[in-house]
Amino acid sequence: MPATRWLFRRTRLRGILLLGLVVIGVSIGAYTVYVTGEVERQAELTTRLVATIAGPVLFSETPDLEEMERLRDVVDEVAFPFVFTDRDGRPYIWNERQVGVPLPESLGAIRQADLENPEDPGLRRVLELVDEFDRDREPIPLYGPGGGNVVGFLHYGPSRLTTQLVWMPWLEALLILSFMGAVLIAFRNLKSSEQRSIWVGMAKETAHQMGTPLTSLNGWLTILRDPESRTAAVEREPGGLDRVLHEIQEDVDRLGKVSSRFSQIGSRPRLQPGQVDEVLQKTVEYLRARLPHLGKQVVIETRIEPVPPVPVSEPLLDWAIENLLKNGLDAIDKDQGRLELVCRHDADAERIEILVSDNGRGMPSSVQQRIFDPGFSTKQRGWGMGLALVRRIVEEVHAGRIDVVHSVEGEGSTFRLWLPLD
Repeated sequence: MPATRWLFRRTRLRGILLLGLVVIGVSIGAYTVYVTGEVERQAELTTRLVATIAGPVLFSETPDLEEMERLRDVVDEVAFPFVFTDRDGRPYIWNERQVGVPLPESLGAIRQADLENPEDPGLRRVLELVDEFDRDREPIPLYGPGGGNVVGFLHYGPSRLTTQLVWMPWLEALLILSFMGAVLIAFRNLKSSEQRSIWVGMAKETAHQMGTPLTSLNGWLTILRDPESRTAAVEREPGGLDRVLHEIQEDVDRLGKVSSRFSQIGSRPRLQPGQVDEVLQKTVEYLRARLPHLGKQVVIETRIEPVPPVPVSEPLLDWAIENLLKNGLDAIDKDQGRLELVCRHDADAERIEILVSDNGRGMPSSVQQRIFDPGFSTKQRGWGMGLALVRRIVEEVHAGRIDVVHSVEGEGSTFRLWLPLD
C-alpha cells in the first residue's frame, strides 16, 4: 500500500474515532440534561404534594401531635432540602438530613427568636438557606384547613441527585478525555514498538537475502584459491571454467536483485506483462544449484506448465517464491527432504495458481492463523518478516491471494498463491 494512502486511511480513522467520541459525549450530555430536568420536575411535584398535606397539619388551630410526628418522619425521607415557614417567614419545620441543621426539641425557642438577629447559629443557617432557595425558586404557599387563606410557605432547594447530575457530563467528559489520552499513548507506544520490530526485521531480512549469494561466492572463492580444488571443480562442472564463472556472475546478479527488491517493496512498483513460469523456473534453478552450500539434502521437484503472461513485478515475485521455498527448506527436519513447486493455469477462475509443498515439520492450526503476521515466527532465531513480505507482494502488489491449504504436524505444509490474469 502506498505510504500516502496509508497515511490518508490512518488520518480518516482518527477523524472517525474523534467524531464518534464527540457524538457519544454530546449524547450522554443531552441525556443527562433531560434526566436532570425530569428529576427537577418530579421534585417540584413532590414539593407541591407535601405542601398540600403539610399546610393543614402545621397550622391547624388544634395541632394533632401524632400527625405532626408522622409529617416530621416523612419530611426527613424527602431527598431534597426544604423549610416550612409561617407567613412572617419564621421557620417551623425542615428535613434535617438535607438541610444539615437539627430540629429544635420545641418550637418555643423559634417562636420567640428575633428573626432580624437570631442568636441560635442553627436558626441563622436555616434563614440563610431560605433566602438562597427563594432566589432560585418561588416558594409554594401553604393553605390552612379548608383551603382558606395562606398560612405559610414551603421553601425548597435542589436535591443532591440534581447537583450530581449537573456535574455528571463534566465528569464523563473528563473520563472520555482521559480514555482518549490513554488510547493515544498506547497507540503511540504500539506504533513505536511496531516500527522498531519492522526495522529490525527488515535489517535481518536484508542479511538473509544477501546470505545465499554471499555464501555461494565465499564457497567459489575458497575453491578457486586452492589449486587442487579449483582444478577438480573446473573438471567436475559441465563447461569447465566458463561454467564456474557463470555461477559466480549469477551470484553477483542476485545481489543486484536483492538491492532492487528492497528499493521496490517500499513503493508501488509498476507491473508489466511477464511470464510467471519463466520466473519460477529461474528461481528454482538458482536455489537448486546452491543447495549443497546450504547444507541441505533436499530434492526440489517442479511441475511448471506454460501459462499466459500476467502483470507482474518480476523482482518482487521472484522474492516471494524464493521466500516460500526457503521457508520450506527451513521447515524440513528429515534426512531426505522434498520440495515441490507446481504452476498451472486455472482457466475457469482466470488466474494462475502456484503451489509450494514441503515434507517438513508442519504447523498446528494456531500457527497457521498467524503465520503471515509481521513479527510472528516459530523459529528460535526467526524475525517473522519472510512470509509477511510474501503476503504483501502477492496481495497488495499483485492483487492476488496466498494461504495455507494443507499442513499436518510431522508431514509437511502446502502454500497456495494465485495471481489474476488482468
